[in-house]
Amino acid sequence: MWQKKEQGGSSSTLSSDINEKETPKMGKEPEHVALEGDDGSWTEALKGIRDKGHGGYMIVSWNIRGLNKVAKQKEISSRLFKLQPNIAILLETRVKKEKAEKWRQKIGGNWQVCDNYRNHANGRIWILWQGSKVNIQTVSMTDQMIHCGLYGRDGKFVQWLTAMYAANQLERRKELWKDIERLGSNQQGPWIMLGDFNNVLGFHERIGRNEVKEAEFSDLREMMVATGLFEVDCIDDKFTWYNKHAEGAIYSCIDRVIGNLAWIQSNKDKTVHILEPGISDHAMLCIKGNEQVVRKKTSFKFINAVIEAEGYRTEVEKNWKRKIHGNNSQMMWNKLKRL
Repeated sequence: MWQKKEQGGSSSTLSSDINEKETPKMGKEPEHVALEGDDGSWTEALKGIRDKGHGGYMIVSWNIRGLNKVAKQKEISSRLFKLQPNIAILLETRVKKEKAEKWRQKIGGNWQVCDNYRNHANGRIWILWQGSKVNIQTVSMTDQMIHCGLYGRDGKFVQWLTAMYAANQLERRKELWKDIERLGSNQQGPWIMLGDFNNVLGFHERIGRNEVKEAEFSDLREMMVATGLFEVDCIDDKFTWYNKHAEGAIYSCIDRVIGNLAWIQSNKDKTVHILEPGISDHAMLCIKGNEQVVRKKTSFKFINAVIEAEGYRTEVEKNWKRKIHGNNSQMMWNKLKRL
């Protein structure tokens, strides 16, 4: 059966459940539940992602735009069954708290779960995870996000994880960005944030509507700079939302994955896939490790995000000025290797 991770309190503002400096205790593994609703219809692309081995963990995030219809429940169940993610984030469920357990049973699967019903009547965010593979401990939440720690089955900390479902109103999103800044000022280690930000990040991220104004994304960018967060590159179509209109079509990029430098550097084998929206108008985001193979020597790859890191230029100049012996070619080569 499903196991619900109970959270105390009733505040709609940012609230904390555990001290970030502590290592939470492991949760109990859920009992097995047979999967329901697998209609057998999914794409080869999805199958290909699942079959690429087990290079680390897989996380998916999907704004499903309501879970109260049987057809949606069946497709969600089918996708989760075929992808077999370690963690699944479902957004905008539109399910009342008293009916949540019923609809979770219909999805099926061997899941543990946390949600933010204490902050919003519709439980806008569900985080599901396979307790036999990973463990999640909630740190804090609001009606727009759930922030938690991800741990291995051995109890070792892996990373911070923030599931996002930002409000439609710009002023409400500003509140969310401030909450994120407060989180970032009190923690260290790899951190990734994903979900529906309801916010573009540049002029080029919307097609078919009024031109994007800088005021629409400036606050989000400022938050990312303040917290040292960078957008993670993705594969496939960058536009994650489509109004599905034959006339007056609108495309935009409002679902995204962002992470800090520590996460980017420690997850070079991870790729963000943008999967088909299916029954929703939002694409599914899928973070997956590449197939584990015997590593060969490869060319040097520079992560552009590091140039924006605090102290980057000072550190480079300091390293470059350190004395090294040899001819010009040798000195150049050894300085580059040392960097």
